[in-house]
Amino acid sequence: MFLILVGGGIAIADLRTAVPATVMLALSYLLVVLGLVVLFYRRLPRAILAATPVYETRTWTRVALPLLVYEAGHLVFHFADVMIIGMLLSPEAVAVYNVAARTAGLVILVLYAISAFSVPRFAALHASGDRDGLIRLARQVSVWVFWPSLAIVAVLYLAATPVLALFGAEFTAGAPIVTVLLVGTLLRSAFGPVDALLNMAGHQNRTLVALVPCAVLDIVLCFALVPSMGPIGAAWATAISFSLVMMASAWIVWRRLGFLVVCGFRLA
Repeated sequence: MFLILVGGGIAIADLRTAVPATVMLALSYLLVVLGLVVLFYRRLPRAILAATPVYETRTWTRVALPLLVYEAGHLVFHFADVMIIGMLLSPEAVAVYNVAARTAGLVILVLYAISAFSVPRFAALHASGDRDGLIRLARQVSVWVFWPSLAIVAVLYLAATPVLALFGAEFTAGAPIVTVLLVGTLLRSAFGPVDALLNMAGHQNRTLVALVPCAVLDIVLCFALVPSMGPIGAAWATAISFSLVMMASAWIVWRRLGFLVVCGFRLA
């Protein structure tokens, strides 16, 4: 939707600046949300619409607040590096890093796509007490996430320079940044959506035990490494911190759920 709106705007009115593109992005989000709302209510059974609502505000809040902090922690990983580079370095450095980070971030789309359908199944299997089914699904999801991610990492590693050159010759300086972030992303993919597994198994508070310290570490490392290493210091900070999050989350899964799956192999 965004590509259609922006492409149409460029073709019709030559809208190539940031403000029109931002407006088009917001409009595309709005249209998608409205479309989903319409589809949701059209497919919702009438029995549900006619049912008397029951509100368990205290229970929902107790579960939702850790998930809110969890999402905020992920925002730190997505934006802290760019913001700190902007504070300490030049706008040009921000531009190069941002393009490199978004290029490396293509790998994580595999994890997001697989998580979209696996997370509800994690919840259902855990709620039903089917531990064997939960382990089988965790292994399958790990395979589906890691090996396609590995293939994309290999392609982006080999093609980093020509891909970045699409944004301009000066952006090819971000190729080493792409390499560092690809390493971190691949380590994240090796463990699969273990954080989501913990959340769906009722361990959302323990997910924060892994996430929050590593988010703080990411900020500290960015401030420590960027002045001396430049943008690639932020890449190392993000790669190290996010890898530690997934390792810690996998350890908690092993301790609380009794199994450990890495790259599709059950290690415990």
